[in-house]
Amino acid sequence: MVERIEIVKGAASTLYGSQAMGGVINVILKKPVAGSNQGTVSTTYGNYFKKTETTYQGDNFMVDISRERSSDIPHSNAFGIDKVSYTDWWVGEGQKDRVGLALKLTDELSFNYDYTQADITRGGTKYKVSGNALVPSTTKYNYSFDDYRQSGSFTYQGKDNGVKAVLGYNSRKVDGYDYIKKTKLSSNRKMDSETLDLQKEWRLAKDTFLAGYSFRQENAENTYSAQSATRSSNAIYSSYTKSFNDRLEATLGLRGEFINDPEKDQNVIMPQIQSVYKVSPDTSWYINIGKAFQMPDVDDVLTYNKINASNLKPEEGWTYETGWKHTKGADSWKLALYHMDMSNKVGWAKDINNEYYP
Repeated sequence: MVERIEIVKGAASTLYGSQAMGGVINVILKKPVAGSNQGTVSTTYGNYFKKTETTYQGDNFMVDISRERSSDIPHSNAFGIDKVSYTDWWVGEGQKDRVGLALKLTDELSFNYDYTQADITRGGTKYKVSGNALVPSTTKYNYSFDDYRQSGSFTYQGKDNGVKAVLGYNSRKVDGYDYIKKTKLSSNRKMDSETLDLQKEWRLAKDTFLAGYSFRQENAENTYSAQSATRSSNAIYSSYTKSFNDRLEATLGLRGEFINDPEKDQNVIMPQIQSVYKVSPDTSWYINIGKAFQMPDVDDVLTYNKINASNLKPEEGWTYETGWKHTKGADSWKLALYHMDMSNKVGWAKDINNEYYP
């Protein structure tokens, strides 16, 4: 049900919010087309992966149903005395069932919904060092996971008034079980988020001005320990594109985001500047500089992570990119220089058991 996927590098926080610190992967969904009644059935079969999918498109709706099956992987990680882990993990057989729906309510209003249910088993044996080799210990793991996901959104795209509005909802529930300890897993989760984004664009001769407001609330609950956390954010943003002549164009963007966090509230200003110079009708040179900012995951305050969430600071800094593009017909060439300068970046390090953790 995907029409196309756009990838934008660089801090795109002005229009997309604080999570877009390194770029944006924008998935554009298909829309039902009047008079296009058609259906497709496809199947994929391999030694590891199998999938069957059927799609039907009517005048004002699309529906897509699929089922996936994956085989087991006896050794699923980089395991060894000089590798990432001392635990030899395996992944069991899994399945994923999905239903997607797209409705064209009016010429300007659409609705999309997606539901996915998946299950998989995972386990392994922990090894210990003996001389220059690893030998199996008595510690073993055997888990199962049920994963339920839902997402839905209403999108309004005005044809003549320059208004765009999106009201969205996402939820995920993960239920895990430990077959060895005969108990639920401490990583069990219920997470959901609600999003509202309103924006309007004005055409000013050759220039463009855009202003908007967005609201987002994230909720996380550890269903094992009954802990919960909520984060909400309000943001206002604007973007002005100035056309100096037929060759040179520049954009200045600014976003103010006000975050109510369970650990520490944040107020941040994120500017961005872009410029494009057309060397020729087929060739251009561009510059993109933006402020990047990203909060820790809201469920990091829940205890199973074994970290002190109050010591976690937002990741922030700047991204810089300049490059040259040449596009003619089906041919496209690009040469770019890209740099990120970030602080408080969360990384990975070995613990005393030689395992990697954040």
